[in-house]
Parts: sequence; structure tokens; C-alpha cells
Amino acid sequence: MTRTLTLPLLTGTALLALTGPALAGIQDMAGYQGIRVWEATYIAAHQFDFAAGDTRLTAMLAGASLSQAGRDFGAYNGNENYDLYFSDADGSLSANGSYLTIAGNCDVPYNCFNITEVAVRINGSDQLASAVVHAVYGRAGSFTAGSAANAADGSFASYTQLGDTMNDYPNGRMSITLSFDGVPAVPEPGSWMLLLAGMGLIGHRARRRG
Repeated sequence: MTRTLTLPLLTGTALLALTGPALAGIQDMAGYQGIRVWEATYIAAHQFDFAAGDTRLTAMLAGASLSQAGRDFGAYNGNENYDLYFSDADGSLSANGSYLTIAGNCDVPYNCFNITEVAVRINGSDQLASAVVHAVYGRAGSFTAGSAANAADGSFASYTQLGDTMNDYPNGRMSITLSFDGVPAVPEPGSWMLLLAGMGLIGHRARRRG
């Protein structure tokens, strides 16, 4: 009797693991306290802090909502505006994402979007981004090619220069997507399917023995 119940119990457990939320992302890092960004305006680096639970990190500012009045951060007294949010590696919004994206628009000509460094706050310390995994530059001829990598080079003497979006303001976006060491891994869908199949096989064998 007990063995004949093994199959549904195991299968149900696997299905629960498959369909339940995968708790793995920047916010799940041990000791996570928030995000810190440094942006260069008039060469000086300006610091912006976002505490754990800040709802700006789980929302994207679309179209004209990214403005001087509505931006997540920005030191320039004008339309050089930044939007900060958790994301997937391609920059798509993901409320519990393993990556961090900064998107921006700018109606000031040439070399806007000046990010110096980005950090995750862990137990009172700054853990700097390890790499820029995705970047979108601005209007042709307005940016410094290759400068996106400066947001994760560990140097406060360099910064990104992604250009401007004067040809498509306010809807156009430049962006960088950053990765960080120590982010909990999300199991791939194939791994969940293998787990499900393995548990089902164990349950089936136990049932036959019963």
C-alpha cells in the first residue's frame, strides 16, 4: 500500500518544484542590502543608493516616463535620464533577475550615459559588477565605441560614453546590463525536467515492486 503511493507523491513533489517560483537572483544574495551606482557628471562621480526593497528596481520606465522629473537617478540638470532595474542577461525586465540593467535617454548631443561603476551592497560593503554582458549604444556617431565595458572595469577614473538619443527622444534607449559574482544560480528548465523524469522512474519502479 505504501509503495503504490510513492509514484504520485514523488511526481507531485517534482511538479511543485517545476512550477513554483525559482528564488534565485541578485536580491537572494546572502547579505544583500541594495544597489549603488556612480554616475559621472562634469567629470565628478555622483553616488546614488537604492535600498533593498526599492520598488524602482523592479519596474521599467517606458517612453516619456523616463524624464528628468521621473527618472530613477541622474545628476545632470537636464534630460540625461537613467532607469535602473533587475533583468535577464538581454536587459529584459525581471523582478527577481540575476542581472542589473541601466537604461537611459538623452537629448544632449554626444557622449551621454556616463556610468563609472555599479555595485551590489553586501553586508555593508560594495561588491562591484564583474562584467557588462549586454550594451546598446545611442545615435550613430554620438558615442565612444567600446566604452560600455568601463562600467565594470573596477576603475573610478573611467566611465561609459554611450552617446545620445536625440534622433528618437524620449522613446529611444541606450543601456548596459551587468553581471555580479555570487548570484545564486537558477536551474535550467532541462534540469527540472530531468529531476521530474528521475523521480517518476523511481516511483514507477517502487510501484511495480509493490
